[in-house]
Amino acid sequence: MLSLAEIVGSLRAVVGIVLGRPGAIKGLDVSYDGFWRSFLVIVPMAPLLALGFFSQQKAIVEQSALTADLLPTGQLVFVYLLLILVDLVAFPLALALLGRTLGISARFVPYVVALNWLSLAVALPVGFVQLLHVAGIIAFPTAFDLQFVLMLGALGLQYVVTRAVVGTPIPFSIGLVVFNLFLSLAAQSAIGRLFGF
Repeated sequence: MLSLAEIVGSLRAVVGIVLGRPGAIKGLDVSYDGFWRSFLVIVPMAPLLALGFFSQQKAIVEQSALTADLLPTGQLVFVYLLLILVDLVAFPLALALLGRTLGISARFVPYVVALNWLSLAVALPVGFVQLLHVAGIIAFPTAFDLQFVLMLGALGLQYVVTRAVVGTPIPFSIGLVVFNLFLSLAAQSAIGRLFGF
């Protein structure tokens, strides 16, 4: 299990990378063990992911004629968890398969570790917006707009981390970020179609 010190230290390192601080990458554990442990970021993200589910559930009710008791909650939970799992592993798996061809295999481990910890940092403001929506403080359209802006910001941060950690040229770095986004959207579309959402 991840310790609080490890979580805080890794978040500080990622923030340092984004801010361009020299040697910030040294704050991340990029060993073999650190690589696999970075996927445990899903554990501290769990409360934020739960907020995301409740926010989506509320949005479905607000945007349809269904009431909460008529929603297929079990199926929604399964699909939501499946999307999270696929989103967590799809890009690293693609990089593992294509890294040598793309010429970035030497930076594969630190890149994946940095992106995993960045996902937690990005999830914090998104979770705050979703909390406001679930609590009824803001309506779905406002929550959607705010999350869209935060998503654009997250893509920008992914680009900064890609440039800093992998060291690829600007067009190549943009391509990696877009590829990551494409995989995420493709997974959402495929799973949504599979389960009728």
